[in-house]
Amino acid sequence: MSYQHVGIAASDASRQISQAAPAEPSRTSLKVAIVGTLVAAVVVLIVTPPWETTHDAKLQHTELPASPMTISSAQAAITIEHTKSSPESSTVTTSSSAQVSSMKTTAAKLTTSAKPTTTAKPNKAIKPSAMSLPSLLCIALILPYGFEPGLMEALYQKKLSLFSCDEYVVYSNRSIPETSFPLHTVMIPMDVRNNPETHNPLNTPVFMKVLKLELSSRRYLQHDWVVKVDPDTVFFPGRLQSMLSDAFPAARDPGSVFLQNCKSQLLGAIEVISRKAIETFFLNADEMCLDIYGEATVSDETMAFGEDQFMQRCLSRLDVQQMQHSDLLSDSKCSGLQWQCKGDFAAFHPFTSKDEYLACVDNAIGPMWETST
Repeated sequence: MSYQHVGIAASDASRQISQAAPAEPSRTSLKVAIVGTLVAAVVVLIVTPPWETTHDAKLQHTELPASPMTISSAQAAITIEHTKSSPESSTVTTSSSAQVSSMKTTAAKLTTSAKPTTTAKPNKAIKPSAMSLPSLLCIALILPYGFEPGLMEALYQKKLSLFSCDEYVVYSNRSIPETSFPLHTVMIPMDVRNNPETHNPLNTPVFMKVLKLELSSRRYLQHDWVVKVDPDTVFFPGRLQSMLSDAFPAARDPGSVFLQNCKSQLLGAIEVISRKAIETFFLNADEMCLDIYGEATVSDETMAFGEDQFMQRCLSRLDVQQMQHSDLLSDSKCSGLQWQCKGDFAAFHPFTSKDEYLACVDNAIGPMWETST
């Protein structure tokens, strides 16, 4: 017999005793009734324990925090665990899981949006194409008087010589009102004497001050080569870039090197120095080339020499590689100037007259360049 049947039998016995008794119950009948009631109560307690949750009981669960950024995985687990003992738990579990998942997604979005954005991935840094031409930083130092300001203005208007380099810088020791090109002024004396035997200008102190000033700007770090060019040098940057690409096909960075432009010499009409070589010079020349500077500026003018010889001697001492390039310069002091400017030279020197300069350009690349300026 089950607990439920026992309870029913006890109730029936209680009714039968009550019906069979006289109008005023005896003490015996009262005892029987009380015993029957107690038996029924005990059976109910045994069949249905008070700690068992009924279907009508409301589910209790921990409320999720209001902010999606403060929810933790432990809180989410506790919230879901509290719903497992109820028939409604599947609904609550699904709802809580969806809510937690939604909150995690929201938190992830908020976290992502808080990070700074970049336009290029770190492993895809923007670099010059291997097929592109080497970049040139071109520098010139001009006198504020004589033919140089007028010639440079003409070249600027036609975008010739250094004015067609990737970047150019022109220096002088004072402003020149009749020119419109950007000009950097530095307070240095520009009057220099010539060596009485070689007739080369003794310009080492002037150029070194300008070069140190320029290198301190660190502009050269943005380019592959630094090119110092004289105002009266007919210079074609495109030709030089092609020469450099052919001479160093394996990589844009050629290492520490400068080009000899006249047999085994470096003439000041055009000086081509790689970025690493000019960096080596900038960091070490003051200490390593001080005695060479003293020789270049000695009071005996017959023994002194110009900045081009100083640069070559100093760079050689600093173990900068020298490379001869026969097509770099056609100069009257070297193998002879091609006055008609024929051939594939990157530079012709000297042409002090504007008309002669432009005629050289016409002969070298043809008059069609006029239509593209």
